[in-house]
Amino acid sequence: MVGRILLLFVVCLYLVDCQNTWDYLPTQPIPPRVPGRAMGLSVAPIRMEAFLDLQCSDSKNAWGVIRELLDLYPTKIYFILHEFSLSYKENSYWASQSANVVNTLQPGQYFDYIDLVYENQAAFQNSVTFDMTGAQVWGLFESYAAQVGVESNQFYSQMNNSTLTWQVTRNWKWAASKGVFATPSYLLNGVLLPNCLWDLETWVGQIEQLLHET
Repeated sequence: MVGRILLLFVVCLYLVDCQNTWDYLPTQPIPPRVPGRAMGLSVAPIRMEAFLDLQCSDSKNAWGVIRELLDLYPTKIYFILHEFSLSYKENSYWASQSANVVNTLQPGQYFDYIDLVYENQAAFQNSVTFDMTGAQVWGLFESYAAQVGVESNQFYSQMNNSTLTWQVTRNWKWAASKGVFATPSYLLNGVLLPNCLWDLETWVGQIEQLLHET
């Protein structure tokens, strides 16, 4: 009888320990490397991560400001771009997928492709593409990718690549786990700036303050 009680006690301890172990398991897939596409020096004193939706007009405006800011501080900011697709932007997911395709086939042209997508953003807004087929929407992005050297057959092949599709989803989940819920949002030296619409002057003031503190 005593032996059975001791056995039951040991089993209970094991179950409690298992529960504690499960409590620390990750709630979303851990990416093999930190997501995002980087620009600048990794040893720069300021790390700036932007979460942008490629169909979002506020993100388009933010991208223009970011480009100007990086021109002003080419050695002071290590910049990482994350595409973060908003659910109500119907073509945003395909825009992100196409950016991943370009990064796979022409990695040196990724940021130029982002420029092209934003320049042509009006062409793939919901109100413009509501009566277009998925193939026609893909054709828009194929035409932009062609401008940075991606061949048509390779583009369509990679748009159907399940690995790239999973990367878009996994990276979105990773961003959401950091507290990102709107665009544009930023991580500035690890601190989340949600739904941040700063103009260039405000950004310069913040960067100068951080540089003087360091």
